[in-house]
Amino acid sequence: MKLLLCCILLCLELLAKAEKIIIVGAGASGIAAATRLIENNITDFIFLEAEKRLGGRIHSIYLLDGNSGGHVDLGGEYVGGEEGNVVFNLSKNELKHGDLGKRTTTFYSDGKLIDVELSKEILLFKEHLRDEFEGKQPISAADAFLERYNSTILSKYKENPEYLQKATDFIETCENIFRFRHGAFDWSKILLNDHYRICKGDQNLNWNGKGYRHFLDLLMRKFGDEHRLRLYPIFYSETVMKIMWNKAGKVEIFTERDKKYEADHVIFTPSVGVLKENHEKLFEPNLPANKVNAIKEIGFDSAMKVILQFNEKWWDDEVLDFIFVWNKEDEAKISKEYQFGPKKEGKSWLSTFHRMFTAPGMSKVLIGWFTGPLVPEIEKLKIEEIKNGVHYVIKKFLGKKYNVTEPYIVIPSTWYTNPNFRGVYSYETVESANRTKQIQEDLGEPLLNKDGIPVVLFAGEHTHKTHFSSVHGAVESGYNAADELVKYLNEK
Repeated sequence: MKLLLCCILLCLELLAKAEKIIIVGAGASGIAAATRLIENNITDFIFLEAEKRLGGRIHSIYLLDGNSGGHVDLGGEYVGGEEGNVVFNLSKNELKHGDLGKRTTTFYSDGKLIDVELSKEILLFKEHLRDEFEGKQPISAADAFLERYNSTILSKYKENPEYLQKATDFIETCENIFRFRHGAFDWSKILLNDHYRICKGDQNLNWNGKGYRHFLDLLMRKFGDEHRLRLYPIFYSETVMKIMWNKAGKVEIFTERDKKYEADHVIFTPSVGVLKENHEKLFEPNLPANKVNAIKEIGFDSAMKVILQFNEKWWDDEVLDFIFVWNKEDEAKISKEYQFGPKKEGKSWLSTFHRMFTAPGMSKVLIGWFTGPLVPEIEKLKIEEIKNGVHYVIKKFLGKKYNVTEPYIVIPSTWYTNPNFRGVYSYETVESANRTKQIQEDLGEPLLNKDGIPVVLFAGEHTHKTHFSSVHGAVESGYNAADELVKYLNEK
């Protein structure tokens, strides 16, 4: 039996050293690339995956919920739009439309509800701000917001001190929402009028407790069980340390476990955060100057999601999400009332905990969000420390209306401190706005060896020109890289 096992392992080892194609990363873009290769009858490939699991920035966690259970997403969660969305097209019969009958409730740090109409007015202002600057000179989210907000919302309420104060305090919450939406630490770096294009239709389609992992299952079984991707070699915990790409013959890949793999072509799908940190060490020879500049200029930071499960549901059925607005006095008191945890420029980490969503398909779960430059430090806190801090904020805002209990399960994301990701998703920066070539084009440009052969192809959401920062953009980028490789192989 041991001899048989050794033979199998030896065969796999040999297989890993002589592949036509190696796909680095088994996330949405890597899996999509593989399915497109299979579709074109190319099956001579393997995966090298740095994590111990499949999915990349799709990571669904199973939780018991009463007598049953379901999945909550620590990474990608919602499907944004229907028209022209490859995720929707493949999953339309599996998705649930957003809860249109539910409401967003906004609370002040004194525990009182903010007037519904005032909250709605400000949130709609923020949502439609981009439309006002479409086609105009590049401008940051911070500059655009403050310019218009001062002349409209604040000007409107200058004779109403109570509303003026709340509208002023709401600015920081809007800043947090911008940072959450773009995964950015600093909203002054976010390019408001970027190249992103929304797919028309419901922007809040969800998996109703199945988790985004269900999409990966659908994608892997696209051609029937006999071709499901789980039959193909995926080598887990194989962190790529070096790609030698400009030699005659095969591309050579060296991993952290001192293994060497060879291939004719590589499809490289890790995040641009990995490239930002490691591109100089990863590629030999170094990447071309245009790609290096694009890596430096693209935005890629992080936001932190926290899954909170309670023994009993204490909120109303009609609530979709809670938004928190700190008044300046309460925000200044945090350091005295709750001294533990990181601070920056006098502000506590707890002031960036600004929103909680109900979890689709899960009756006792809320999903909270931290944003901003303290996220890397918050990720390093112990679970108990995060739980205590979050419970403090929730009680402060919601304790007067609800019988808030302590969550008994707390699962925080660690996308930034995880060296295999170093963040959540890309965004266009103001710095990248005036390029002669769109930044995603340089990021997605393949590496050609001395003979002009495309030997390293790039995929990932950061390489998609109009759907960056989305799972459907990641999927399309995987298709695009595979199509380019298929075209070359067919022309040989």
